[in-house]
Amino acid sequence: MVISESRISDKHRAVLWSIVGASCLLTVITAHVGDILWVGLLVTAVILIFTMPVLYMRVVLNTTEESVIVRCLPLYSVTIPRADIVSTAIGSETGMAHGFGFRYLGPNIRGVLVGGPTILLQTARRRWIISVVDPERAVSSLQAQFGIQ
Repeated sequence: MVISESRISDKHRAVLWSIVGASCLLTVITAHVGDILWVGLLVTAVILIFTMPVLYMRVVLNTTEESVIVRCLPLYSVTIPRADIVSTAIGSETGMAHGFGFRYLGPNIRGVLVGGPTILLQTARRRWIISVVDPERAVSSLQAQFGIQ
């Protein structure tokens, strides 16, 4: 059952597009001035190819009868068995400073983030910070389905 599917906000996407666009434009202009335009176009294409998955990334929080599946499409997926989950709670908002995608946020803390509201999912070994659209609904759904606090 899909509990949440969150995406990078339009505001964050616009900022990232601005940075990437300016970088690509500067690369092409510099390459043109240096008379190596084809290299500049190649570098620009590589930048765009690697940027697209980030700009359209989404975090999907899914459950089965025995586990929670957290996916950061198209790059990452983790399955957390129900038996490992200790608690869940509403987390704080995240933004560009926290980064996007799968994140190492400290010892035994991992994030699957696209900015915005989050939930905290505590396991015996690790704390997960997961981006969700509606944290209250996500926490209550997990608590009701798995009988956790």
